[in-house]
Order: sequence, then C-alpha cells, then structure tokens
Amino acid sequence: MEKQGGLKILLPSFLSTGTVLRNVVERLSLLHDMDRVEQMFLPVHLHQSHWGLAVLSVKEKTVAFDDGFHCPIPEELKRNSKEILKIIFETTHNVKYSPGMWNHFKRFEVPMPDQPTRGSGSCGVAVICTVRDICNGLTNRYSWKYENAPGLRAELMVEILDLHG
Repeated sequence: MEKQGGLKILLPSFLSTGTVLRNVVERLSLLHDMDRVEQMFLPVHLHQSHWGLAVLSVKEKTVAFDDGFHCPIPEELKRNSKEILKIIFETTHNVKYSPGMWNHFKRFEVPMPDQPTRGSGSCGVAVICTVRDICNGLTNRYSWKYENAPGLRAELMVEILDLHG
C-alpha cells in the first residue's frame, strides 16, 4: 500500500507475541522493496482478547504503541520488534533496519481514544481504523470513536466484501 509518502506494510499479528518466525519475516522482506518502506503496522495481541497497535517508523527508527486501555508497552513486543528488524536487516542488508539504530520505543504521540471498560469496545476495529487514519495522513486526531464501533464494523465489512461495487 502506498499512500501519503512511502510504502506501508502490514505485518502479521502473530509476530507480536510468541516466537518470531524467520521464514515469514524473510518472505515479507523479499516481497517488498524495503528501501521504500516508510511504516510497518503490527497488530498486537495483548491479553485475553484485547488488541493494540505497534507502528514501526523507518524514518524515525522508533516503534510506537498504543491501545484503547493505554497498557504499558509489552516487553514481548519490544523483543519481537528487535527480532523482526534483525531478520529484515540480515535478509536485505539495508542499514535502515540495523537493530542497533532502533532503540526507541514510545507511546503514540496522539493517544488512541479511551476504550470503554464495559460493553463491546471493539479494540480490533480500533486497530484497523487507526491504521486507516495513519495511511490517509490523519496523524493529529482520529476519525473514529469507540461508541461508533458497530457502524464502523459494518462499514469495514462492506468495504471488505465490496458490496457497493
């Protein structure tokens, strides 16, 4: 996907926790022109059924993280992000991905909206909508609210199924 600047890629969520599968990261590195990648999005499975989002910024050499509960940045995400970068660097030999240059983990500069503690917060919908906002160049606010999650979920389903086309 190339919108608003360089290439943006989505990393599989299973890379955020557990074991990083070298062959998956190598394949992604070879499928994309990693020199043109600006951002990599990594949905992060936190606890039970809660999701957050990590954004790996190649230009800033940072990994930014947030979720609707504003949980601490998971240590496992930090380890896995470093491993992902190491594999990309070893696969591409592109100095942009040298893990030693990527030591900065931070919170989103504009925090995600607060997720309600009761009822369906739809953290997965929030992750998708946040990626969409960032890809559309909206970085100083969000175009969505958790209270609109049922409608947003329906809009995403229509988009996925292309029911209007």
